[in-house]
Amino acid sequence: MKTLLKTLLLISLLTLTAVPAWSDDASGKPQNKIELSVTGLLDCTNAMAIQCGDVIDGDNTDSVNNVELYSCVAWNESGGEDVYEIILDDYYVLNIALSNMQADLDVFLLTECDEATCTAYGNSTISGEFNPGTYYIVVDGYDGAASSYTLTVECELPPQPEEEDGSICNFFSICYDWNFNDGDWGFAPEPCDPTQGAPVWQYGLETTVPGSPGNVWATVLNGDYLAISGEGLYSPTFMVTPECSWMEVKHYVFTEGYTTGSGNIYDGGNVTVDDIVIPPAEGYTGICNSGSAPCVLQEEVFAGNVTDGVPIRTWGRSCFDLSQFMDMTIRVRFDFGSDSSVQRPGWYLEYVKIGNTDGPIPTEETTWGMLKALYR
Repeated sequence: MKTLLKTLLLISLLTLTAVPAWSDDASGKPQNKIELSVTGLLDCTNAMAIQCGDVIDGDNTDSVNNVELYSCVAWNESGGEDVYEIILDDYYVLNIALSNMQADLDVFLLTECDEATCTAYGNSTISGEFNPGTYYIVVDGYDGAASSYTLTVECELPPQPEEEDGSICNFFSICYDWNFNDGDWGFAPEPCDPTQGAPVWQYGLETTVPGSPGNVWATVLNGDYLAISGEGLYSPTFMVTPECSWMEVKHYVFTEGYTTGSGNIYDGGNVTVDDIVIPPAEGYTGICNSGSAPCVLQEEVFAGNVTDGVPIRTWGRSCFDLSQFMDMTIRVRFDFGSDSSVQRPGWYLEYVKIGNTDGPIPTEETTWGMLKALYR
């Protein structure tokens, strides 16, 4: 019955601006994110302060209903809201669970006291990694549902990524070694889309992402990227030669949720040269099919950083073949774009290296002959 009612409600909401989304809803139904025409209805005046490890017995039967729509779902939440405030003092894996319910309650996680800032939701659970800051957990009732419940909140530090040795490109020699912990190396943020999305690329010390090497180029340092962001990060110019025709990037990606097979990607980044998308050897995550992400819309991108709902937050290396630009002077551009809702830490670059993967570049025999002749 809930599936039928939610489907009918979704049809009635077509007058709202909608973009595709995915949910951790156990039924596996596709859901829609919506742009709310009215926001700021949530009342956090009596929000209960909670902390990691708390187990709370609650009941929304007598709670006031101020909010019926959240930006991350498209069905009616007309039950009373119970609001909780939690402050994370570190970068945590946050697990929120509802149990012991007698009616259809849902749980929402907001970055502000505003239903338009919904960053995660679930029929009974929310699990993900979140930056330090203040969050609001809201227990609400689908279609007026009211019940007692138990709310459990657990936090744990994410596992530190293991350091990789060597080079994924298997460089024989390196022409340029731009390690951003040593400096910005003249990389420069510039617009990458006529729609002029919000600027996001910043250089400096990153302290919130696990395994951060120190100074990096990032789509907003120590925080989440902006809504409707769109900006490119240009490398210095260099000539592509046989000695300098491959590029290795060590990076970290964590954008709005992506589940393998869902087909939905809303935010992400890719590598381009003269607006040509350059694929990494391992391939991109998928195509950004958001309706509002500047720079990368309908292009292949790195995105998500989950596989079938399992976090794999690690620093990884990607290898790019630049040989199609042989004998050309180029600038590589790192493009990033996001849609209007749900922000995450984004894209972080530790280093960019340009080199040769094929061993010594052979020297023509006639050249050696000419050199020998000079000394005869």
